[in-house]
Amino acid sequence: LFIGGVFLFSVALLQKKEVLKAKNFRHYALVGLFNSALPFSLFAIAAKPLDSAVVAILDGTVPMFEILISIFILKKSVEKGAIIGVIFGVIGIIFTSFGDGISLTNLRENIVFVIAILCATSSYAITSLYINAKCKHIQSMDLACGSVFFAALFLVPSIFFTDFSLIDAKIGFSLLGLGLL
Repeated sequence: LFIGGVFLFSVALLQKKEVLKAKNFRHYALVGLFNSALPFSLFAIAAKPLDSAVVAILDGTVPMFEILISIFILKKSVEKGAIIGVIFGVIGIIFTSFGDGISLTNLRENIVFVIAILCATSSYAITSLYINAKCKHIQSMDLACGSVFFAALFLVPSIFFTDFSLIDAKIGFSLLGLGLL
């Protein structure tokens, strides 16, 4: 996240765009926490013990959570086409994931990890709705730079739990590539 933030900030400077405005720090912090730091951490912890097909199915629940939150919490009406689209999307994800021979054998033992991924995807959904409601006045590059920097700040304590002896040149270049992309 830090590498990505530095890269985005450099691009913004080259484009002469104003970013990281103090008046938007609250929005950067909320979006950074709920759209990056929290879901990335939950996925990192939960994806390890779960079958990748299960993770793919659960990752596809973001639009479903957006619809459910809009209807039941925000009390907004949702177009029938959106609901039908979400239903077909979930069916499509399940259909394509089962093609790889999904393993549900340890799903009951790993329910905490399933719940963690659902918390991550609902966090994405909540953030998407928040951005649409509260951040329309912020330019996308500004919001991206600010939220990535705040997400990196939130994850700074993870440095104390990192075994740096495991990071070789290959992993270092992978981290660099991931941060830049």
